[in-house]
Amino acid sequence: MNRIILTGAVLALAASPAAAQTVEFRGAACLTTVSSACTPLGWGVGDCFLMRYSPPLLGSNGTGTEFTLVGQSYADNYSLASGSLIGVTNTAVVGLHAGRTGYSFNSTMRIQQQLPNPLISTSKSVNFVGNITNFNDSLNCAVGFRASGTNRP
Repeated sequence: MNRIILTGAVLALAASPAAAQTVEFRGAACLTTVSSACTPLGWGVGDCFLMRYSPPLLGSNGTGTEFTLVGQSYADNYSLASGSLIGVTNTAVVGLHAGRTGYSFNSTMRIQQQLPNPLISTSKSVNFVGNITNFNDSLNCAVGFRASGTNRP
């Protein structure tokens, strides 16, 4: 009986709000620039997407960075296995596409400016500017974007 009570107490503590949780910002991202290689593919300045952003080492987030854009009929995730995308040079990321089919592709990305910087687990929101090459698995399509998200409860 004592083991059952102890197990229940441990599970209750693990599920409590004090336990570390994933820190994820949800909002929108809009394209601010597109290279000439993007235009024939239908991408243009002002195209917007739902956005999810999980920065590294906050709450229970691991060492990687996850950035996801969700369009009307597809989603692309840009994943950095370890580290931050904030910097002055583009960093190689793994792109994952889910639409009519699913597959991975190579891309690069960076976040040029982020406010607040640094983010903390209790930051209410984030705004940032960045760019992606081989956007949406389109060779030589480079985009700039602005994004804004709120820390999910």
